[in-house]
Amino acid sequence: MRAVREHGHELLYLPAPDGGQPEPAAPPHAPWLATSQERDVADCIALLGARPEADWLVVDHYALDGRWELAARALATQVLAIDDLADRPHECDLLVDQNFRPDAHSEYAGLVPARSRLLCGPHYALLRAEFTRQRGEFVLPRGGPVRHVLVCFGGSAPAGANLRVLRALRSIGELSVTVIAPPADHEALSAAGGGSIEVRMLAHCDDMAALMRASDLGIGGGGGMIWERFSQGLPSLVLGIAANQRAGIAQLLRAGLILGHTDLDALDDNGLQALIRCLVSVPPLRDGQARRAQELVDGRGATRVARLMVSPRVYMRRATASDMSLTYGWRNHPQVREHALDARSIDLESHEKWFARVLADPNRLLLVAEAVGQPVGVVRFDLREDGALISVYLDPGQLHRGLGPTVVRRACLWLVDERPAVITVRAEIRNTNAASLAAFAEAGFREYLHVMVWSQERT
Repeated sequence: MRAVREHGHELLYLPAPDGGQPEPAAPPHAPWLATSQERDVADCIALLGARPEADWLVVDHYALDGRWELAARALATQVLAIDDLADRPHECDLLVDQNFRPDAHSEYAGLVPARSRLLCGPHYALLRAEFTRQRGEFVLPRGGPVRHVLVCFGGSAPAGANLRVLRALRSIGELSVTVIAPPADHEALSAAGGGSIEVRMLAHCDDMAALMRASDLGIGGGGGMIWERFSQGLPSLVLGIAANQRAGIAQLLRAGLILGHTDLDALDDNGLQALIRCLVSVPPLRDGQARRAQELVDGRGATRVARLMVSPRVYMRRATASDMSLTYGWRNHPQVREHALDARSIDLESHEKWFARVLADPNRLLLVAEAVGQPVGVVRFDLREDGALISVYLDPGQLHRGLGPTVVRRACLWLVDERPAVITVRAEIRNTNAASLAAFAEAGFREYLHVMVWSQERT
């Protein structure tokens, strides 16, 4: 709470929960709210309703579902939901699930409106600016000896979690161990040191990223701190301390991205020691973990989400003959031709004939993307049986402003509304065109046999 105010934000408090019962068909975690969704959203509207309508309302609570979000639209134009369980319906415009869930898009099928955009995976991990790495920047390799260990389970960790880890570390060898824990636990945890380990206690850390870079091994729970460790390439022993962490930890274990256990309570002391010894004694395992983790999380997820929230809304319309001159100039711009499959410059007469043929062809759809009332890009679909081939280029003045993924996605949604028989959309992109590959991936395309493909059921 202190940090919120120190960063210049206003903090308002809802009335104390009334202990009311959840509604019928309430989410699995409904008791966490300690009142009904109806009462909670009414309290929010009473507290905020007199203020100007917000552009965005951000919802992050396991006990709230689409009923709350629908009612809360009285407060904001758009809704962003943060979730990682896919266990309840949402009424949102954006949904962020930063967990490593290979099937996340299919798991949310039927739980979000068709217009909703899903931002799934550690690519969108919502981390503080201190964890951001510049493009191509990697921290040091992690294959050397383990001398410094960081232990942090967060403020809600069970009292015995840190203590068990410290006792296990005493059998490993000479180590410097930093433990971040509530001040009330410091005395007992300090007493668990001695022998071969030197323990330093912290109540909080102002630069966690720097502390992680200075550590050789991180031990903690399965919450959001996983992505902090990943961003800094810190090899991780992850131990589940809450039921809602288990599925995410299991996915990471199967992918070989971490070592650990889904439930610390189910792991005996011998098993805990064995896991720690494995990480400490096998340098290639730690180094491999670190490198793969850094590939997943560059710390820029919050920036990606914020960019989508503030970018102008994009609307699609059919192109008309009056758009010919505009598209001619865009198509021949050097920055557009640089990454086109056909990079040749086109003369005006050829473009006029091509444009007329496309407009007249029932199996080719030419669209213009508009934002804030201005054309920003052109999209063409070539229809083939139950699929389509997409071609996109933006106004050169709009390049590098983050509009590409939105234009692609809006165009695909327009297409399936107009032609429901279309199942997949294919994009042919040069493998050297990193910007377009990233834009189509962000729009929901997946690589299939080296071709980027978008499927209706994945939205």
